[in-house]
Amino acid sequence: MFWERFSELCEKAGTKPNPVGKAIGISSGIITKWKNEKTLPNGETLLKIAIYFNVSVDYLLGRTNYPEINTGPLVEYIDAGTTSLDIPVEMKRIDSNITVLVKKGTEITEKDKEEITRILEENKAKEK
Repeated sequence: MFWERFSELCEKAGTKPNPVGKAIGISSGIITKWKNEKTLPNGETLLKIAIYFNVSVDYLLGRTNYPEINTGPLVEYIDAGTTSLDIPVEMKRIDSNITVLVKKGTEITEKDKEEITRILEENKAKEK
């Protein structure tokens, strides 16, 4: 999955893998290993690639189909010195079919509900 995402991002950016590698300090030999041997970059290199393309590491690894980096309050809370296990969460129903997990005390506005519904519908359409 990594190689497919990496090469797709290069294509979208109008470049090739080797110039990206050079820009972040990775040899063409390493890039060839990623492609031919399906190996994964180390954590530091994944972070450099994510920063280069402005996507999340989870997207690079195929753990999500959304390349956007989450910069909302939850990330700020984690950055403040907690771990994800320290964050109190609760389930909130936004309609008869959708329940979401949010940081405890977070209010979900009508605009939030519409956006969540839109994203879920887009994702469902992509899976078909």
